[in-house]
Amino acid sequence: MFPEPVRNFTWKFSTTSYSFAKSFYEFSRSFVWIISTTAIILSAPVLIESEKSQLEEMNRQQQRQILLGPSASGATPSLTPSLK
Repeated sequence: MFPEPVRNFTWKFSTTSYSFAKSFYEFSRSFVWIISTTAIILSAPVLIESEKSQLEEMNRQQQRQILLGPSASGATPSLTPSLK
């Protein structure tokens, strides 16, 4: 029904479009995998150390509260009596 050049052009265009879409999908899938795993690997140590330092600070505050009593606010206690 359609002339031969139109059918050939349509066939080449559709197969080329399909190949491009497939290649782009495979590339983007690999790219996203590489970027996400790299981000996780690089950020994990930072997050772990941050959590560790927060935990250590909480432990120090608990020890300070146990030693100084519940009124300890985290500041170093003054050696001079307060004037009220």
